[in-house]
Amino acid sequence: METENNESSISTLMISEQTNLFFDDENSTNEFSPISFEMQIYKSIPQIHKHSLSNPLYQKENPLVWWNNNIKTFPHHIKQARKYLSIPATSVPSERLFSDAGNIITEKRNRLSSDIVHDILFLKHNSKLFNVYPGLEL
Repeated sequence: METENNESSISTLMISEQTNLFFDDENSTNEFSPISFEMQIYKSIPQIHKHSLSNPLYQKENPLVWWNNNIKTFPHHIKQARKYLSIPATSVPSERLFSDAGNIITEKRNRLSSDIVHDILFLKHNSKLFNVYPGLEL
């Protein structure tokens, strides 16, 4: 039932937006942005209520499932949703990076530029993807 309400509000907004664009002289010279149109649709949809993890409703109102169901309605915003909803729930990668940076920047190596430190950390993190020593078989 909630999906039917969302679909009817979306279609109503689409019709009203198309009508406004047709009669609005100011928009006739400007190109209409599909991203701003998607944003208006998104803002018109009621928010998902917050529940505790132990609440059974939490299993029903999953944001990843919601975005998957609305992929055709929001084709431009789905990339952002995937990016920000897929953030790992652990701080281990960032802690490992700070630890590695602390091991690289020591009292004797305190004059390394930020670019050099970045390159060293990049190579250390990605060394599993390529052979660092091409002459040696590992």
